[in-house]
Amino acid sequence: MGRTIIEDMIMKEVDRLLAKANESIKTGNKDFQLSSIVEICIGSIINQILLGYRFIGETEQEFYEIKNIMTKGIQIRGNPLATIVMFYPRVLKHLPYFRDYWKELNEAGQIFQDFISKQISSQLETFKLEGSPEEATNFGEAFFIEMHRREQNGDTNEFNLLQLRNLLIDLWIAGQETTTNTTNFGILYLLTHPEAQAKMQMELDKTIGNERRVTLADRSDLPYTNAVINETQRLCNLLPQNVLHYTTKDVVINGYKIAKGTTIAPQISCLLYDKDVCKSIVYRHKQQFDIL
Repeated sequence: MGRTIIEDMIMKEVDRLLAKANESIKTGNKDFQLSSIVEICIGSIINQILLGYRFIGETEQEFYEIKNIMTKGIQIRGNPLATIVMFYPRVLKHLPYFRDYWKELNEAGQIFQDFISKQISSQLETFKLEGSPEEATNFGEAFFIEMHRREQNGDTNEFNLLQLRNLLIDLWIAGQETTTNTTNFGILYLLTHPEAQAKMQMELDKTIGNERRVTLADRSDLPYTNAVINETQRLCNLLPQNVLHYTTKDVVINGYKIAKGTTIAPQISCLLYDKDVCKSIVYRHKQQFDIL
């Protein structure tokens, strides 16, 4: 089975990560920040899928500037006071103390919106000059093709540049943070569980060898590696606060009455850490593979 286009994108970044790590080992650099390399590698994959280019060479600094802004925005959103402001923005954004959180939140969001809007404008200009390609090479191009097709039929409502900008922001931020944090947690877990790292390496050596890179096609032949990845996803706590929901009917939980329409913030980590709830997952991984 041949590799997919996305898999080729991933393998390029794997090569970059390994090259950076090997360079650091050779030079004896003790200040090497692996997490920063993981961030830009994942950011490059996402940006290439969405906007068609990697963060490499001159564009590397562009990534780190955007990443710092994005991190700041996430930190602000994670503050309970910022959450309260977002619930009642019309009133609280004018009050002392809350006003500062509202301003910082908007400034961080605006910078990221400007970055995405700039990329959209650049791609749209190229799209208009070169004409509609037969096949899109990234998400932005695919959107332009569909938008152009609908415009010719008089439909200008559903596919527009504002919608594209918001889609790209959602995909960029959500994909970047979750994937980076999960990967970094996976590396950390393996560093702190050398026995699991040794077993995983043994399986990779036996199945893959050292003549080639592991690929998606090898997945079915790597049960232990898959178990390590599943346990990492179960254990890493990605969000300080989950997406808000509301109850659709009156319920009673542990003796507490919760009325219909109550806003709730379910904490997935509480369930994933609960050995009774995840008994089958924990038992299978720990008994069969003895990991983490």
